[in-house]
Amino acid sequence: MKIKKIIKKAFLCTLVGLLVLAIAVLSFFKIGFELNDYERYTPSINTKLSEAEMRSILQKGILTHNDYNTLYYQTGLTEIGIDSVLETGGVDAVLKFQKAYFTSYGIEHDYFAPFCDYMRIDDDSPSGEMVELQNGDIIISSSTVFSCWDVGHCAFVIDAEKGRVLEAVGIGKNSTTNFAGYLRNRPDYIVLRPNIDKDTVDKIVNYAKENLIGIPYDPTVGVLTRKYNTEIPQTQCAHIIWYAFMQFGYDIDSNGGMVVSPKNIVHSQYFDVVQVFGFDPDTLWN
Repeated sequence: MKIKKIIKKAFLCTLVGLLVLAIAVLSFFKIGFELNDYERYTPSINTKLSEAEMRSILQKGILTHNDYNTLYYQTGLTEIGIDSVLETGGVDAVLKFQKAYFTSYGIEHDYFAPFCDYMRIDDDSPSGEMVELQNGDIIISSSTVFSCWDVGHCAFVIDAEKGRVLEAVGIGKNSTTNFAGYLRNRPDYIVLRPNIDKDTVDKIVNYAKENLIGIPYDPTVGVLTRKYNTEIPQTQCAHIIWYAFMQFGYDIDSNGGMVVSPKNIVHSQYFDVVQVFGFDPDTLWN
């Protein structure tokens, strides 16, 4: 009889302990969510060059390193981005990027799960400008939040001609393709371009198209399950892109940890920055 009482008491103590722990964890997530201080970067309007000053630089024909550097802080476009926009849209197109870069945007919050939020530019504000994408580009935003963490989101361009990206969007959904255009409504994004040979990039993109659509979402990949498997049973937004590149020997996780995040990919050696929008151009995403 005493043994039964001891077992019962131990069971009740364990149950109470688990309940207290659960309440503590939920309270921590809730407090963190309420205190999250996400804030997009907007450059000071006092640093904005006039249209005449911008045209003076852009109409030179041959731009110097200093010119590209100046334009980066005016538009968020790196040398790769400036050359691309000039080629496809000319000087006036670059001026549109400058206008978008210095605009202060209103932000709407969309709560899609407990303690989870993603932010978008509100309906009264214009959407951002985005460079013409290429297959293999990655679009990364920090504007998805879980509790106190800016976990971010990323998408992989697999059909630039049709504006399609591959992405793993959330719990209960399988990886799928989507139109890249919607990401222009995020309050911040970085466009990255692989600095590896085009043939390999094409192979990575084709592999993703053929093998990585319809994979179940799991935010615990790398923690409760293995980061790498010969087959991919579950994934998340950064992991699915990392997995595609790993098939061809490129580990795009910049810190090599158990979990790959959008922030890790931003700092990967295998990509060049094409455009920065809503991020500090000096620090990107720290």
